[in-house]
Amino acid sequence: MTNGKYDIPLPMKEKPIIVPDSEPMAFERLQRLKRKFKDNEYYRQYDQFMINLLDKGYAEEVPTCDVKNQQAWYIPHFRVRHPTKSNRVRVVFDCAARVNNLPFNDLLRQGPEISNLFLGVFLRFRLGLHAYIADIKTMYYQVKMPEGDRDYLRFLRWKAGQIGGDIVKLRITYPFGACCSPSILNYALKQVVQDYGGQFQASVGEIVLNNFYVDDLLVSSDDINDLIDTSANVIDLCRKGGFNLTKFSSNSLRFMNSLPKEKYSECVEQFIKNKEVERKTLGLNWSLIQDKISISLDIDAIPSTKRELLAVIGKVYDPLAESVVNAFIRFVSRWGTVSELISDHGTNFIGASKVLKEHLVARQIGIELAKRGVDWAFTSSGGSYYGGIFERKIDAVRRVLDFI
Repeated sequence: MTNGKYDIPLPMKEKPIIVPDSEPMAFERLQRLKRKFKDNEYYRQYDQFMINLLDKGYAEEVPTCDVKNQQAWYIPHFRVRHPTKSNRVRVVFDCAARVNNLPFNDLLRQGPEISNLFLGVFLRFRLGLHAYIADIKTMYYQVKMPEGDRDYLRFLRWKAGQIGGDIVKLRITYPFGACCSPSILNYALKQVVQDYGGQFQASVGEIVLNNFYVDDLLVSSDDINDLIDTSANVIDLCRKGGFNLTKFSSNSLRFMNSLPKEKYSECVEQFIKNKEVERKTLGLNWSLIQDKISISLDIDAIPSTKRELLAVIGKVYDPLAESVVNAFIRFVSRWGTVSELISDHGTNFIGASKVLKEHLVARQIGIELAKRGVDWAFTSSGGSYYGGIFERKIDAVRRVLDFI
């Protein structure tokens, strides 16, 4: 560990490697931002995000002695706005940007899938009478990397307040956008239990190992005293690995009163006043007063046609992928099993694939899939034309159905 943070090498496929000159590509992408920066609010939010990265030590200027290092990769960046919070902005580092047809992510090992399954975390959260949720503050950037690897994650920006002026070269640690970041961060979180879990009760380590879904922690218990005691220890255990648990919400007023107010999420104040309030978690809405889970759906107008209705249904986030799983079961029952399924990267399709492969393995359909070797393939996100043939067939069927 370095300064209370885990120091994990960048998982390159080969070391050392000769990388192409990526600085011109990053410079060109930076120039494109000029047009968007004409919007003063856009620029202010973007610049503030970058300033926070530097102030908090998540990014640093490239030392003068390393500026001419040829073993460096420059990563372009762009802004992503929260769909429901206009003041919440994140800058994403585009590790998929290509130089000589080579994206930086292709140089990295993605690492094993060691994150907890959504279904397990969700069901454990609904078991106990009393529950709370929290998340790790800026989980990305909490793991550092050795000095020798940092130049592979360089980026360019203009000096604060100087659009089109002097360009500064900086470097960042494990950003959102690098294919290895989720695996690295999950590994570091589990390593905290390995290194420091012995200082706490076994149940505390089990919570950290089993109740996180990425950076979201969901815990429940029938014993409110146990919930309060273990939460304090979970906070301490995570802190030892450099992870700061914050934004706590609970359906228990007694639990919230046990925490310092700086740990509260924004919605807790309304909960304390006994006002109905919902907290977003895992893409779902959790009512703190009623202790109910719901799905939010923003509908501009009541759909009047089948096409409009299907468009609305397509916007529904289906975390358990039940709609696709049920459709697949009906398809197999009617037409029999298939050797290969091909679909795009829709969220429900990805989720359903995982459910079928991981959750249904003990059921008859799972056994049947394994016997017949059914494979679920996805079209390349960078080449949507790959699915042109069957997409055309689907469109033809839709036209016939609309006519009927």
